[in-house]
Amino acid sequence: MPARKIAMRKVKETLRLSLECRLPYDQISQALGLSKGVISKYIRQALAAGLDWSAIETLDEGELHRKLRGQC
Repeated sequence: MPARKIAMRKVKETLRLSLECRLPYDQISQALGLSKGVISKYIRQALAAGLDWSAIETLDEGELHRKLRGQC
C-alpha cells in the first residue's frame, strides 16, 4: 500500500514547530495529526539538505519539496 501523501504546507508547519518552536515530536504529532515517524523523516531530510528554519521560511512549497526530495 503506497504511503499517504502529506501536503507540503503540513511539512513546512512540521519543520517550523520543530526547528523554530522546538516542540517535541508528540506535541507536533497531536497538533498536525502526523505520526512521529513522518515528523522525524521530514526533519532528517531538512537537516540533511542543510536547511534550518530561516532558510525554510523563505521557500515556497514547491521549492521546499524540491530541496527535500533530493534527500529521500
